[in-house]
Amino acid sequence: KRFLKSNMSNFYVVIPARLNSKRFPNKVIANLFGEIMIQKIYKACEKSKAKKVYIATDDKSLSDLCLGFTKNVMLTSSEHRNGTERVFEVAKNLNFVDDDIVINVQCDMPDVSPINIDFLASMVCKTGSICTLYTELSKEQLTDENTVKLALNNDSQIIDFIRKTYKNSGEKFKKHVGMYGYNFSFLKKYMSLNQTNSEISLSLEQMRFHENDYFFNGYEAIIDPGVSIDSPEDLDNYIHHNE
Repeated sequence: KRFLKSNMSNFYVVIPARLNSKRFPNKVIANLFGEIMIQKIYKACEKSKAKKVYIATDDKSLSDLCLGFTKNVMLTSSEHRNGTERVFEVAKNLNFVDDDIVINVQCDMPDVSPINIDFLASMVCKTGSICTLYTELSKEQLTDENTVKLALNNDSQIIDFIRKTYKNSGEKFKKHVGMYGYNFSFLKKYMSLNQTNSEISLSLEQMRFHENDYFFNGYEAIIDPGVSIDSPEDLDNYIHHNE
């Protein structure tokens, strides 16, 4: 299923963030050498070609913290079940039109690259599809359930997203980079769909699209996206390697 192609001149980034993450509470405010993680991610996103960068959160205390470094913060409903739903609320309230490109940047990548953001937006514009990025899996990530994997066919379409895999399946999977690109029309459709079993059981919001047969195109990241901070151990390792 495809929608209209998008207009690259209207390209926005929205960073959904919450404090009470199930896997690692408060990670978005982890101190990374004098600034909190969400601030570091926001600053990197601002270096992209996006028309505007917004933060979407349902937490007043986090909103207040973010207002210390940007005015582009929107306090969203606490009823949302995932980041994509928060991104939709921001886009709706800002009166985005159907062909506006929205890049959903997950708040767990402290070294997110603006080059990757621009590339992803360009692929949404070119294909008119929902797009995301991937990179190579390390041996450790192969069996780590905090690392989301994806499988591709020869046309760059994603066959599946998984968390659990096995050592002998490494060549079939890539590491998913926590960044999604779509136009606003897709976000509206997302909100009309029911949650799916895999979306709930795997805690993967993209499964609502995937299990309803919407094309997901995957492209290799241009720049190494760096690590994802999915656990306290990831945070300790990141700080240790960057001191």
